Amino acid sequence: NPTPIGIFTNTKHKQDKQKLLNYTKAKASRTGSNGVKHFYNNHCMLTAHSDLHGLKSWLIDCALKFSTQVLGYKVSDLFVAGSWLNLTQNGGFQPKHLHENSLVSGTYYVQRNDDHAPIIFYNGAELTTPPHPILTPPKKETPYNSHSLVNPKEGDLLLWSSELLHGYPSSNAGRVSLSINFLPTAIDTLYGFKL
Repeated sequence: NPTPIGIFTNTKHKQDKQKLLNYTKAKASRTGSNGVKHFYNNHCMLTAHSDLHGLKSWLIDCALKFSTQVLGYKVSDLFVAGSWLNLTQNGGFQPKHLHENSLVSGTYYVQRNDDHAPIIFYNGAELTTPPHPILTPPKKETPYNSHSLVNPKEGDLLLWSSELLHGYPSSNAGRVSLSINFLPTAIDTLYGFKL
């Protein structure tokens, strides 16, 4: 089945945008060779800054709805395991990757316009498919073997299962996003645990 992507829109985006953009004026924590500057504080921007706690609560509520109502997980609470701001410079891109050590991941679009590249979610079979020993005839594209391009709006939060491969191609400057990883506070199974 196609992997679901959750999309939520922040009704308080104008206030949250200004708070987050202020943090991009500081020295970047890291600048990648891919043309993206990253801003974080002990790898958890949302926990480090008390003025972002309202946004953090909304993000957790959305991730909990997505986890339970869409993905079907039996969890009663989530916490932010990591969060960081990304500022794309001209030509910046994010190579195909996934997020480890989390259940649900997301991107909140702080600043985005139509000139910015879409996010691409890749078919998960690319992780495990061995090389074909013979030439394989072309396949028709179906929802089960194709990539998905999503063009979110500014103020949108996209959520997905953390093992889903994603990235974005070369983009114009000015795209600012907040990346977030979520974990449950407890797993209630036969060999469950509590964090």
